[in-house]
Amino acid sequence: FRPFNPYKGLSENDGSFSVRFDQGRPRFLNVATEGFQSLTFPLDDDLGKSDLKLPLSEGLTLRVRVSNVDGQPISGARIGPVGRDPRFQLLSGITGSDGEWISTSAPDERINLQITKQGFRSESIAWSSPDENPIQVTLKPTPTLTFEVVNADGGQPIPNFSIVPGMVIQNALEPFWNQHQKRDGRDGRLVHRHENQGTWETV
Repeated sequence: FRPFNPYKGLSENDGSFSVRFDQGRPRFLNVATEGFQSLTFPLDDDLGKSDLKLPLSEGLTLRVRVSNVDGQPISGARIGPVGRDPRFQLLSGITGSDGEWISTSAPDERINLQITKQGFRSESIAWSSPDENPIQVTLKPTPTLTFEVVNADGGQPIPNFSIVPGMVIQNALEPFWNQHQKRDGRDGRLVHRHENQGTWETV
């Protein structure tokens, strides 16, 4: 049993649960457990006057296989739903040594998943049926960029410098400089990977 934040709890052995809302009653509750599709239901004014029966449908099996461009399995890749829909809260995990991740709680509807791994570009996939299993996902390595900054007169390396990424937003005449992603280089050199969505990972 998982109500929307900030409430949460677990059911008893007989499948029942009780909850007390000391901070105000939420409008919806979400019930989720491995092997079943999660259920979201509204709370009306009659809550507490009678027991609630919540039938859960058996979950579908979702399999994802992640590999690199050479076909080798990638372990430790993170898989999770796009967005923060509580109905898909159990659809997240990490690939094993064989590059596979399996969930038995997939819903009977289309879902969007994102696969991420440090050093690789993230990928998004859509899944709607067990007939699509396993979904093959190939992660491409992030490009590595090398900056060499030298004195224009003598060609000597600059001891300390900073690089700030920028982008042009819509029809702006000047670029937007993202100071939060500033990176510092030394001895005339900075090597890093250009991650997704304009972020930088120094290597």
